[in-house]
Amino acid sequence: MFVCLEMIFFFLAFNIYDILRAQDSSCCDHAAEFSPCREACDQLSTIKSESRLKHMLQRLPDYCPESMNELWNCINASLPGASKKTDGWVGLGCCELAISAECRQNCKLASSRNDITKVCKKDSEKPLYNCITKNEMGSVCCSYAGRHTNCREYCQAIFRTDSSPSGSQINAILDYCQSVSPQLISCVGNYTKSYPIRSPVDSECQPLPPTVTHEPTVTTVY
Repeated sequence: MFVCLEMIFFFLAFNIYDILRAQDSSCCDHAAEFSPCREACDQLSTIKSESRLKHMLQRLPDYCPESMNELWNCINASLPGASKKTDGWVGLGCCELAISAECRQNCKLASSRNDITKVCKKDSEKPLYNCITKNEMGSVCCSYAGRHTNCREYCQAIFRTDSSPSGSQINAILDYCQSVSPQLISCVGNYTKSYPIRSPVDSECQPLPPTVTHEPTVTTVY
């Protein structure tokens, strides 16, 4: 009798795991095939340990930005016990910039920009929204680094400061990321070109181009 019960519980547990694995696998269809996000997402279905699953979910935003709403909504629905909300959102580090105490508290409890729009007014909370926009762009740009840790870290460093990127930071991005992802170079280039050159020393370093396509230089001789 006890043996039969143990077998029943075993098969029930196995079937539940299969259901979660199937749901999680279907969530990954929201990511482009062969993309770093898809590869990282597919790994979720192979993880059996809850602690490893939570660790992987903490790292997943590095590959799949939070702007991929369909993917994240699906993952949170199929894995309710390991929602990414517990680890905050890209705007969490900006909450202290909120002028209103109510807005600040609402920001800390939010899981996306949409959750704060009613309490945090854009016209009175410009520093907060500027910071969130920067972090969102950083999340998207650096996701192109995929599993290339050095490239991703140098990319994230660009978006961690409020000042314009230094020449050494730009050169590091070119050194570590140009061969990894042209999309990342283009994405970061669109961000950095909005800043002025920081100093005469940095003027020796060229700003990142919006694309990696280089046009030949034509010199006119008089």
